Amino acid sequence: MNTEKKNIFEDTSISLRAKGLYGTILFFKDDPCFSKKFLFEHLDVKRHSFRMAWNELKENGYLEVNRVLEKGKFEYQYKLN
Repeated sequence: MNTEKKNIFEDTSISLRAKGLYGTILFFKDDPCFSKKFLFEHLDVKRHSFRMAWNELKENGYLEVNRVLEKGKFEYQYKLN
């Protein structure tokens, strides 16, 4: 098994759309308003296009999404790899 970490921008199997979403997440990840909805609205893309890029990042291990219970409410945490 290859444990070498790939750079998404050098990974030719990842679409330009997914790389753009990854870069946008990287830029806004520390913004207090950051959320999946925030990203979708900021990018002004079709819902299907956004979902395809989001799923591509998750399926290829570049994005991890975890649902956690904080202060009695579920929140999502996002981690880029």
